[in-house]
Amino acid sequence: MIYDAKKMEVKDIISTNSVCIIGGGVAGIILALEISRRKLNVIVLESGTDVFDESTQVLYKAQSFPAIFPNPHYSRLRMLGGSSNHWENSTERFDPIDFEKRSWISNSGWPINYSDIEKYYPEAETYCGVNGGGYDLPSWLDQLKIEDLSESSKRLYTSIIKSAVPPTNFYRKYKNELARSRRIQVYKNANVTDIIFNESKNKVNGVVFQSDPGKKFSITAGQFILCAGGIENARLLLHFNKKYNDKLGNQYDNVGRYFMEHPVIRGAHFYPFSKTVPQIYSGYFHESKLVKARLKLNREQLESHKTYNLRTILVKQPYSTLSHGISSAHILKQGYIDENFGLHLSNILKDYDVIADAFSRKIADFPLIKNEDYEYDYQVLAMIEQTPYRNNRVYLGHKLDKFGLPKVKIDWTVTQIDRDMAWKSLELFAVDPAINKHGRVRLLYERDDRIWYDQLGFSQHHIGSTRMAENYSDGVVGADSKVYGTKNLFIAGSSVFPTGGHVPPTLTIAAMAIKLGNEIYIGE
Repeated sequence: MIYDAKKMEVKDIISTNSVCIIGGGVAGIILALEISRRKLNVIVLESGTDVFDESTQVLYKAQSFPAIFPNPHYSRLRMLGGSSNHWENSTERFDPIDFEKRSWISNSGWPINYSDIEKYYPEAETYCGVNGGGYDLPSWLDQLKIEDLSESSKRLYTSIIKSAVPPTNFYRKYKNELARSRRIQVYKNANVTDIIFNESKNKVNGVVFQSDPGKKFSITAGQFILCAGGIENARLLLHFNKKYNDKLGNQYDNVGRYFMEHPVIRGAHFYPFSKTVPQIYSGYFHESKLVKARLKLNREQLESHKTYNLRTILVKQPYSTLSHGISSAHILKQGYIDENFGLHLSNILKDYDVIADAFSRKIADFPLIKNEDYEYDYQVLAMIEQTPYRNNRVYLGHKLDKFGLPKVKIDWTVTQIDRDMAWKSLELFAVDPAINKHGRVRLLYERDDRIWYDQLGFSQHHIGSTRMAENYSDGVVGADSKVYGTKNLFIAGSSVFPTGGHVPPTLTIAAMAIKLGNEIYIGE
């Protein structure tokens, strides 16, 4: 059943003897369905409704965040279905090494293994609408009769990305099941603002939500799961902890720490000898899915070179976009004068016609070069993993939203260690003999300042702010996703990931939600 809290009167306490879920996004919807299928009762509290509402979305507005960082006001959606309302549905599995302690990556290592998650991936793929065909490269190559760019490589291999077409909107897809279920109660316009915690028993007895400022409702349940997103999970937990002296997972000041994103860099160009690459590297539509291949480093290279992987994608672009002259003009205009000054001048002189065309288009809306006359090559987009850095964090400011909750402040940067590893991984890609059989890779070292600032892209993935760890001193939740210091408060979503890997987190969020939904214990 689905209820609108704005239309409800404040009277009796809403109660379930089973589970209360805070957040109706991907993790919240999966958890509700999985738990209800165990014949248990579930309450889902969602701040938004089934449509976008700016008066609710504004609750994501941060007090402050770095100029380079994407505005959290709009990077996630505060509504039923969460950010599946605007995602690209790009899915991949994590690699086994992503869960392991890597000596060259500080604070790496999960308290669970890849094998603990692997068995849930097939069902997660069904939830995400990308089931069928698997992620096995040979079967796709044989089926599509195409060439593998990394076939003879000892360094690289090709991995498969799958996306549902159109992207799977979790609320639209599962709305009817949620509405029909007698075991699920979904409350929209339900903004959680307080928690009722029994400190002597380390147990959450209830939560309080407001539909409008001052209009409060109480919820009691046996277990509570916080799955409001990578920033909001930390925000709520920090807010609750102000009242309870940091007893909910924050005795060691870890809530909000180790906050990560998936930056995307434009650090290389690929010039194929044949001017084309196999279609699957650009994307191939197959049975309501977009199937795309991309290149990645194998485990041996990661371990021997002490680096991390890259989600390397080839994007076909006209020369006007790839122009070294235009980039160099921007660099010199912004005052980046360094040892590459001569190279920038040379680039500008070589591309004078392209620069003149760009200037004419901008000033007079008149092209000097026809679009069809531009040659096409490939930009190499690389999504990178971030090292968990303690001082990258989400914390509370002094400004309050309309419900009286503190707005967040975000401190975030890409460390030099991560920048160095990204270049190292790109270099391994660039000099690989298998790739060099098909084309030439140029690394854009001279654009370093722009690559890591005004050209830096973001994946809108918020990771690590309530990290999972073997010990309370190192994290916020244990291997069972239960908040340290509590007996019945859990967290779901990528905020519990100790490391982010180099692929989108949603498929693994879904797999971990299925795992938690099947394992959560109901009772004292």
